[in-house]
Amino acid sequence: MQRTTFFTLPGLIAGLAVVLGLGCGILLGSRNLRNYDPTLLIYTFGAMFSAFAITYRYTVSLQTPPTRVYWLRGWQLLCRRQRGHTCM
Repeated sequence: MQRTTFFTLPGLIAGLAVVLGLGCGILLGSRNLRNYDPTLLIYTFGAMFSAFAITYRYTVSLQTPPTRVYWLRGWQLLCRRQRGHTCM
């Protein structure tokens, strides 16, 4: 019997990386919280939780083969040569 876990590791790592990046951006943007309004603390935590949740779900869904194929095909269509332009 396969053991189920609460989180998948790739989703957890990606979500935490996004939350860390967002937190660093908030710290840098507010000059080490000198220009930060404390009444916005709840919204900050909400935004960080949402960023984690969206990144986690997106990363987990990309691990399924059909979604991965759609994602790769989408990038191929986006990067296809059109009118002399190339992607990457």
